[in-house]
Amino acid sequence: MTTPGHIRRLLPGDESVVAGLGLGAAAVVVITSATLWWVTVHAERDAIARGRQNTAQVLTGALAQSVETMLSNDELSSVRRLLTDVGREGGFGALRIELGDGGIIADSDPARITHQSIPNVWPPVGELTSGLGFLQLPLRVPGKGEAMLRVELSGDAETLAPSTAEAWVGGVSAGALAALGLLYRVVRRRTRGLAAISDALRAASEGEKEPRALEVDERHGPQAIAWNTLLSELLRLRAQQSMRSGVEGRGESSGAVDDLAAACDALWHGLVVVDDELRVRYANGAAAVFLASRREGLLGAELTARIGDQEIAAALRPLAGGNQRTRVVIERAIDPTRDDAVFRISGRTIGQRDSGGAVVLIEDVTQQRVADRSRNAFVAQVTHELRTPLTNMRLYVESLLEKPDTDETTRLQFMNIINGEVRRLERIVGDMLSVSEIEAGTLKLTTDDVRLAALMEDLERDFRHPAKAKNIKLKFTLPPKLPVVVADRDKILLAVSNLIGNALKYTPEGGEVTVRFREDADRVAIDVSDTGLGISEDESELVFERFYRSKDQRIDGISGSGLGLPLARQVVRLHGGDITLVSAVGKGSTFTITLPKSAPLSIAA
Repeated sequence: MTTPGHIRRLLPGDESVVAGLGLGAAAVVVITSATLWWVTVHAERDAIARGRQNTAQVLTGALAQSVETMLSNDELSSVRRLLTDVGREGGFGALRIELGDGGIIADSDPARITHQSIPNVWPPVGELTSGLGFLQLPLRVPGKGEAMLRVELSGDAETLAPSTAEAWVGGVSAGALAALGLLYRVVRRRTRGLAAISDALRAASEGEKEPRALEVDERHGPQAIAWNTLLSELLRLRAQQSMRSGVEGRGESSGAVDDLAAACDALWHGLVVVDDELRVRYANGAAAVFLASRREGLLGAELTARIGDQEIAAALRPLAGGNQRTRVVIERAIDPTRDDAVFRISGRTIGQRDSGGAVVLIEDVTQQRVADRSRNAFVAQVTHELRTPLTNMRLYVESLLEKPDTDETTRLQFMNIINGEVRRLERIVGDMLSVSEIEAGTLKLTTDDVRLAALMEDLERDFRHPAKAKNIKLKFTLPPKLPVVVADRDKILLAVSNLIGNALKYTPEGGEVTVRFREDADRVAIDVSDTGLGISEDESELVFERFYRSKDQRIDGISGSGLGLPLARQVVRLHGGDITLVSAVGKGSTFTITLPKSAPLSIAA
């Protein structure tokens, strides 16, 4: 038997009270339901049995009349057959005709017949009785005497299946138990927080003084959250009191403590003070942000558990214990919400050699590392870009020096190639200088009248040989007359050159690059279309960011610095225009430069 003592041992804290009440209510419901079911079942079965007996009495009355007539005519075999059929089809337990001496002349079960023929002398029949489950009817046969028709009803009434009323009672009982169980769960959920707080108070009364040991699971509800908040506030007040006591012991005022705390909170680096067991005694606001936790939740917690890195724990533990006096610096990603974040964690002991404690500084160096990677990637790309034209120039110059008698046509071809590579170097150096100007904020435009017809001729001449070398058809679809615009010629040439160069670079052999020109009353537009690889919609804006390289595996073997498109857009926007992109993967891209015909006042020369 489960006793209150057993319940108290099975359930934590004051939940045993709720459980005891729930079990008591459940016992009342079960006993009441069982009693109601027993009364209903027996009453209904008794009514069914009496109804069947009344029905049998009417049927057997008619049967008795038929039997009397048959016996008076000596039709014993017909009587026996009639009893057998009626007993089988009527659902009776037994039908028999008995004489006064107990002899049986007919029975629904032929095996029980004792007189195979009708006796000549019939002894008188005694007093007849009937009860629940059987009937005894008198038979008066003229010329024979008296006999008794005994009818025994079927025993099925004793084992009837549950009726609708019984099922209804059972369903109501089951529903009551289910409702009681649901009510118990609701009450238990509502009181679980209070029970946990009661356990914490009981532990405190028994001598537990560490607030962290008195915390409860916050899943228990708002009461548990409020309780933990109070404990965190207690920890914070203790830490402040400890700092105030230390400062006042040195003759300082409490205002100095508040100023020190405010100064620490103003730091953009995370500052954490730990004891000799690496438990947090102080944390500023930046540290709470870096560790993705509330500052109140950090106090008293183990720092390495919040960081979750065993190497950091191994490095900081000697500092906190006062066994190491040198500074420790580790870089790790400690924020689970930022996969690319990098933090520098440095620590130094603050206690004496025999005491513990350390100060830990947390710095977000993500941008520094991104800048380092970008700078390294830029240097590598630019080095590769410079090496290629320089190598080509050296080879052709060496060929000319080694063979001074080379024919004029070959010499001119070599000189054209060298000239193209020089222009290529000039563009690369120009890009680098422009990047420096953009980063320094000193990129300026020198505007003047620009004849677009001459500019397009220069572009066609510069890219004719690179296009021919890749077997790419380069077309300039231009009107007979091009307008004159006010712009910085070198910068516009740089922008359009980058677009055409990219189109040739990312268009396979046998493809086509087309340059078109459009204009209206105020603006001109230059379209550079190709039948190249195309750019996905997700990267249509990313390609205009500095140093960005597409993740498309098809361009892995194509070199590039990731500066051409960003520089081109920056230059065009300084002119008051813009560059737009329409592209489809596998079908090609169209970059459109839109420029005003007259320069904005802010950049006019």
